[in-house]
Amino acid sequence: ETSLAHNPESASTWELLARAHLRLGQYRQVVEAARRGLAIDPQESDLVSLLAMAHVELGETEQARAAAANAVRLDPESETAHLAYGHAALAAGDAKTAAAAFREVLRLDPGFDPARDLLVTALKRRNPLYRILSNLRGRFLGGWRMVLLLPAVPPLVAVFVLIAVLHWAAWVAEAVTVLRLARAKATRLLFEGVEARVALASCALLAAGVGVLALGIALGQDALGTAGAAVMALVTPVQEAAHTGSARGRRVLYGWTGLLVVAIVASVALGSTGVALLAVYAGIGTIWVAAGVRRFSPAPERPPGR
Repeated sequence: ETSLAHNPESASTWELLARAHLRLGQYRQVVEAARRGLAIDPQESDLVSLLAMAHVELGETEQARAAAANAVRLDPESETAHLAYGHAALAAGDAKTAAAAFREVLRLDPGFDPARDLLVTALKRRNPLYRILSNLRGRFLGGWRMVLLLPAVPPLVAVFVLIAVLHWAAWVAEAVTVLRLARAKATRLLFEGVEARVALASCALLAAGVGVLALGIALGQDALGTAGAAVMALVTPVQEAAHTGSARGRRVLYGWTGLLVVAIVASVALGSTGVALLAVYAGIGTIWVAAGVRRFSPAPERPPGR
């Protein structure tokens, strides 16, 4: 800002100011700075890319896509332009175009890890079921403070159960989608070992749970059948732990998962349907445990992308 006070006709300084506002989350100021710079140099692709990114964050999808397309037209070899184009396409729900854009970013700059993460996100969102369930999970977050409302409004338990089941279904879709992509020849290199192993473990828990549930029904043993449902519910704590950015938070959630496993084994050994049912509720209800853990053990801040 001091530099611009001395020389307001410097497009590169307006670009630097726009980047600073973008890092601070001041998206309207990004738009203003980018437009001031473009008034000086309309052919500056990076300024147009920053404008597109700001429109994405402001929810102005059509403006974002138009600006991003213009940035790519101005400089087809700019990874920043393709990154903005991918962000805009992803915000518009066009996962196929977004994936192509992020692949282009990685072609231009193979070491740019955020583009790899965004490509994985775009590939996942090409699965319609994953997309629907992921959107529902994002809409019904179920923050940990909601638990405090239960004593005042007991009927909310039905809402809690619905939210928990939606999250569980979304995590199942996540596991199946990741496992499919991790095994496909064209995309297997995009997935780290941990991510693929967690997906495999989640799918194995689902299959084992179905098997135990079926066995319990066949033998007429309620405790065994309910334990099968509890095993399936373990998908939520495993996925919540794996998707927690804080190492301490992951340890806490994996410890919680271990306690649930002990409870399930105990329910089978004791023939206790009540203990198994509590394990089911605790398993799918891990979304609130995880929300509290993340609140008190936040993930370390990642450096911003381009």
